[in-house]
Amino acid sequence: MADTVSSAERKNKTIWIDLENSPHVLFFNPIVNELKKRGWKVLVTVRDYAQVIGLCNLFHLEYTKIGHHYGKNKIAKSVGLVVRSLQLLPVLMKEKPCIAVSHGSRSQIVVSNLVGLPTIMMYD
Repeated sequence: MADTVSSAERKNKTIWIDLENSPHVLFFNPIVNELKKRGWKVLVTVRDYAQVIGLCNLFHLEYTKIGHHYGKNKIAKSVGLVVRSLQLLPVLMKEKPCIAVSHGSRSQIVVSNLVGLPTIMMYD
C-alpha cells in the first residue's frame, strides 16, 4: 500500500469505514490495522446484522454500532435506509472524516453525498 500523503497532511485525518454485513468485517479488518499502523485515525461504524458485531469483537475491532437490519420487506428496507442514514449523520459531523470507504454501504453513500464527503465504494 503506497503512502502518498505526508504525515503532516495526515494530521487529524480520519477515514470512515462502514460495515453492514459479516464479510465486510473480514475484508476490512486487515485494512483498518494497516491504516492505523500508518498513523491514520479510522472510524468504524457497524450495522447490527448477522455476525457483524460478533466478528468485530472477535478481531478486537473498535466500532460504533449504529442501526440494525430492517428485514426483507422493501418498504421496511427503505425506511431503514433513511433512518440509519440520519443516525449516521451526527457521528459524521462530529468526527469529520476526510473520506468514506465501504463495500456497498447504502447508508454511507446517502450521508456522504448529502454532506459532500468523498467516497470509495467497492462491489464484487
